Amino acid sequence: MFIYEHIQGGNKVKYFKHFAGSFAIIIAIVTIAILIKPNPTYNTESYENFVTELESKGLKIKREDVDKDILAGQRKWLTVDDNENISVYIYKNNKRMVKDASHVSPDGFSYKTGFKNVSISWISKPHFFKRDNIIVLYVGEDKDIINHLENLLGKQFAGA
Repeated sequence: MFIYEHIQGGNKVKYFKHFAGSFAIIIAIVTIAILIKPNPTYNTESYENFVTELESKGLKIKREDVDKDILAGQRKWLTVDDNENISVYIYKNNKRMVKDASHVSPDGFSYKTGFKNVSISWISKPHFFKRDNIIVLYVGEDKDIINHLENLLGKQFAGA
């Protein structure tokens, strides 16, 4: 805040300039807004529909939130009939999902971006599927699960 005096009609008049103070406040607000990035909103509708569709096939599904791993999406872990597992990666939108899917090698054994190159050793055959804003990964050889995934999600885009 600036104070300056001006003589008007023989009297001193004090003026306050709030420009500097207001400017500093505006800069602080803009800086905070830039530094505090909100978490992206994930549309879980496709994920919820997928789980419901699996359950409608008579499969028992247990859901868990798990930490990220290779792919960039928000990761969910599904246990199917107490003995098989499926990872579902949820993305903010279809465009981000498609971009991340493009980093998976056709055989499913590597993930390469301009910044990250990962070779993967799976315990069984990987099967990658995609729909809407989700990528579904099943590592295994259960023909019933693979058939359910193909029927619900279409042909796999990567994997064995």
